[in-house]
Amino acid sequence: MTMTHPITQTSALTPEQFRTAISHFASGVTIVTTHHEGVDYGATASAVCSLSTAPPSLVVCLNLASGTGKAIERTGRLAVNVLGEEDGQLASRFATKGKDRFAGVPLDRSDPAAPVLANSLASLSCRVDERIVSGTHAVHLCTVDTVTVRRGAPLVYYRGRFGSYLAQPDAALERRVREELASASPDELMTVEDLSRRLEAQPAAVAAVIRRIELDGPPAHSGTDGHRGTSRNGYHRLPA
Repeated sequence: MTMTHPITQTSALTPEQFRTAISHFASGVTIVTTHHEGVDYGATASAVCSLSTAPPSLVVCLNLASGTGKAIERTGRLAVNVLGEEDGQLASRFATKGKDRFAGVPLDRSDPAAPVLANSLASLSCRVDERIVSGTHAVHLCTVDTVTVRRGAPLVYYRGRFGSYLAQPDAALERRVREELASASPDELMTVEDLSRRLEAQPAAVAAVIRRIELDGPPAHSGTDGHRGTSRNGYHRLPA
């Protein structure tokens, strides 16, 4: 069922002003997928939120110009794939027109009408119960049929950039990170990925420890040269 709500302009707020303000709202990142007449469709979307737990329901908003949205209108099925912190390039690919978005991306086709990204942090297969057109977007009210959840940390979108969620680290992890950095040679470049693998910890948690060390300053026993560390995206660096 599709409903259309006409919009009456009652504010002097410009689209640019609104975009600037709403960009300060940090959100998770998803790729919405569907399949129609032999073609896979997918689009990056951050305008996704839970609606109800009984029944399990989601709200998914897509631009009216979206090819994925038009396919969903025909199929009545979609999957929401929650991206992990390492999926920034994938999110950019699915947000760019003219690219082969699914190239090299493994899919689970248990639901032929709504394939899911096999390596997503979580996936939710849904049926569309209602489609409401408002302004430039279609709002899909969906009932969730099945879910899959995997371990990991989420990708975050904030002010036009993709980044990592900085989990609050526990004291034990912070102590281990400090010990690793203190024992490293002065000229060694220590990355978040290196520490995460070595400590078997989530990169976001390790990055949060490094951020805390940045604010506190290098450990007193780290030597005059200090030790440096950097995350995958360059957001976190220990004082040199």
